[in-house]
Amino acid sequence: MAKRQKLSKQPAKIKGDGRGLKSHGSLDADIIIANAPDPVFVSDLEGKIVQANDAVSQLLGFRQDEVLEQSLSRFITPDETTRVHGGTA
Repeated sequence: MAKRQKLSKQPAKIKGDGRGLKSHGSLDADIIIANAPDPVFVSDLEGKIVQANDAVSQLLGFRQDEVLEQSLSRFITPDETTRVHGGTA
């Protein structure tokens, strides 16, 4: 059974946000990603992994801190990278 995540009444903090607040939609996305049964990652436009759930770590065999900030090209083929970034394959 999946763990139920506690929600605090205080706004969540986010790294790099000048106001220190996270939008409600962004918080919802974080909860969905964290609790997804399948591997889910988020990358920036350069292909750097900025968020990944535990299933990604289990699939790749790396700790989460080893996955974050890495290039997608370290884990997937160039063809897969193109498809992830919306190019044609």
